Amino acid sequence: MEESTLERLADLICGDASFAPIYRSSWYLTSFFESIGLSKFKHDGSTRKVWVLGRLKECSNEELTRVILGLASPKTYKGNVDDLELALKSLNEVLNPEGLNLEINGVKPIMNNIEPRLSRPLSSSTSHLIEKQTYTTASLSDHRLSVFLCHSTQDKTYVRTLYERLNKEGFDPWLDEEKLLP
Repeated sequence: MEESTLERLADLICGDASFAPIYRSSWYLTSFFESIGLSKFKHDGSTRKVWVLGRLKECSNEELTRVILGLASPKTYKGNVDDLELALKSLNEVLNPEGLNLEINGVKPIMNNIEPRLSRPLSSSTSHLIEKQTYTTASLSDHRLSVFLCHSTQDKTYVRTLYERLNKEGFDPWLDEEKLLP
């Protein structure tokens, strides 16, 4: 799993983030790992998230699966359906891009492989950010990429040479002495 995924799982285990249903102090971190059969992990009093992330990095795939299923278990939330729903929503937001999805079958958490995806579609207010641009060879030849040349005075000679080269290569470089209006 990617480190960013492990970091989000650590947030869920510690309970520090708004998307985490349970806050776990030092003793409860150890208790959580023991409840899923990972009694080798005993919190040593260090920074909780750093410690949890370190333990997740040590886990085998089978152990990571136990951690995830433990986080999705109704038993973890002592029957509190709201906490369980938040946990499942948060876990799926973290795991769907990794190609994993969690659901509950009766009272048993099930982890399925899926096509990696976002856990929910982008809202219409953000969809414009990923609009596809189509360029043809003709349209590219009409469009010159702009390059702003920021530099110190001592680099002026080098930057002038770079400006000329970029111009010859079809770019539209901006250099103060060439394009700054009086």
